[in-house]
Amino acid sequence: MAMNAINRTFPDILRRAGVHQTTTALPWVAPQYRNTAVNSAGVANTYAFPSPGARLKAFEIHNRSDSDINVGVGFRWANHTWEAGRYDGTTYTRLTDLQTTTAVAIQVTGADQTGFVVLSDRQFDWVSGDVTTAETDDDGGGAEVDHVVQYSNAAGTGWTTVVAASTFVDSWTTANAVWSASAHNFVWAPPSDWGKNVSLTGLPAGFYALHFQSAQRAANDVAALVSGMEIGSMWSIDTLANNGIWEEEKADYDDPYANALVALFATAGAGNRVIATIETR
Repeated sequence: MAMNAINRTFPDILRRAGVHQTTTALPWVAPQYRNTAVNSAGVANTYAFPSPGARLKAFEIHNRSDSDINVGVGFRWANHTWEAGRYDGTTYTRLTDLQTTTAVAIQVTGADQTGFVVLSDRQFDWVSGDVTTAETDDDGGGAEVDHVVQYSNAAGTGWTTVVAASTFVDSWTTANAVWSASAHNFVWAPPSDWGKNVSLTGLPAGFYALHFQSAQRAANDVAALVSGMEIGSMWSIDTLANNGIWEEEKADYDDPYANALVALFATAGAGNRVIATIETR
């Protein structure tokens, strides 16, 4: 194991546009291990992978945004620990491109109320996606597009709508508004009744599910495209005062899925700062 001391300004809310599925704009990235394989032609190819697993030994979050805001600190998860895809409540289509920088539609163009679902065998605290082509609403159907976020209920047989009181940041939920071309971040404190899927139609069993659902879409509405999605774990608190500090000298926050450190500042600010001591696993 190795100890890493981090002292960085963090000007973003969480993940900004153009950086998803890269190592850009992260306060710390796990060390990589390399694997070399020789193919049938005798050519050696070397691949580098971040080594997952880290422990947040201590941290300090300094709010310099000029406002009282929600803040947090946590980890991004390695891609093999989660999956996501389009979902209309009946049919699930896994989208492996969401774990790359390739643009992929997270809905179906037209009146189909498809959104997307994120799945993992552990409860996760945040989801971030880079919407690079905005959803459109032509108003031909007479209703404005809405979006809600739902989670698999305790029994794993139905859905419960996320309440605003459990969220720290949420730009995926909208009322009479499309998903715009920008980074969209969702951070929450998972409720005690979030259960693994048992019999939700079309979804694989045994996973915690978050459903980012579309509603009131009409025939000529265009689907949003995402160029990279990420999820992870996070400790968050509500309303840290301007120029205030939140710190834990003995956090020992252990995450076996971690491959990078992230922070949350609900209002972006160039002087916002995260200090951390991280032990790699």
